[in-house]
Amino acid sequence: MLHLDDKQWQEFCINNIFDEIYIAKSNDLGKLAKGNIPFIGRSNPNNGLQDLVSSEIIVRGHCVSVGMVGTFRAYYQGVDFSCSQNIMVLRNATFSKAVYIFINSILNNGLLTKYSYGKSIKVSTFKKESIRLPINENNEPDYMFIEAFIEEQEERKKQEYIKYAKGIVKKLKYMEIPPLCDKEWRPVYIGGTDGIFSIRSGKRLTKSDMDFGNLPFIGATDSNNGITSWVSTANSTLDSNVLGVNYNGSVVENFYHPYKCIFTDDVKRLHMKNANDNKFVLLFIKVAILKQKTKYSYGYKFNANRMSRQQILLPTNDKGELDYVYMEQYIMNLMLEKYSNYLKYKKVI
Repeated sequence: MLHLDDKQWQEFCINNIFDEIYIAKSNDLGKLAKGNIPFIGRSNPNNGLQDLVSSEIIVRGHCVSVGMVGTFRAYYQGVDFSCSQNIMVLRNATFSKAVYIFINSILNNGLLTKYSYGKSIKVSTFKKESIRLPINENNEPDYMFIEAFIEEQEERKKQEYIKYAKGIVKKLKYMEIPPLCDKEWRPVYIGGTDGIFSIRSGKRLTKSDMDFGNLPFIGATDSNNGITSWVSTANSTLDSNVLGVNYNGSVVENFYHPYKCIFTDDVKRLHMKNANDNKFVLLFIKVAILKQKTKYSYGYKFNANRMSRQQILLPTNDKGELDYVYMEQYIMNLMLEKYSNYLKYKKVI
């Protein structure tokens, strides 16, 4: 197994690593028709992908896209794409995908962290920046090692995921159930005296009070399952097997947390009042809550009172009661289908 600690590292100027560094010609997403060309923005999740469009303004793929304003993230773009304003392109024609991915990690966890809303990227300045890379015996970037390291890591992760997927398929049982459109649905309150959840608060924790550790810290984000940091110390919000719902930040976004974690005060913790906190039921209700996202914004927060009085639609059984059995089986069936399709794609079942 290859280890990064076994290599010597050295600083290299960005301008000496990439052959091309420039601002991509941009498009206005709102004026583009639907199509099959990826539209890349400065968003954090999903590799920067915002939509699939039809466009005559194309950026050649096999490069790195970097958001220059707002969200400073580097993403590998394997195919031709269109993009929004303030996207910088980094390209070296000799790099493999693996080398790009390695350098992206170095950029995202190092150099790009120095930029903020008050300090955007300028190409002329960025070219003069430096990053550390492992070197060979000639004191040059060891791209052969980098490529081998990433390929080894990808294969290890793939085998771990295949093992995990096999375990899921073996554990869950498929059962025929009616489609969603054949079910009767009724509105229910999220919280309050007649709601289905008890709503508990998070707790403010500033960066200056954080010590790095292994405990997930849940923030009001829309990606990474809500995890914004890792801390060493628990507080009164320590929880697990819970839905974390954002009332600030990325409002209404919510994630299921089976593991122990703590929560910022911008996230509410939801536990079922009259039913067990079943993983599959919570995942079903997660989507029902997310359907309300268009109602709320930074100026109209999903605060505790509004959250309590917000209604969501859920399926019922023949008695008119909430059909938690159906919700559980629906998510089980969906997970079985997805994991089975993945294993078939990998030709391991």
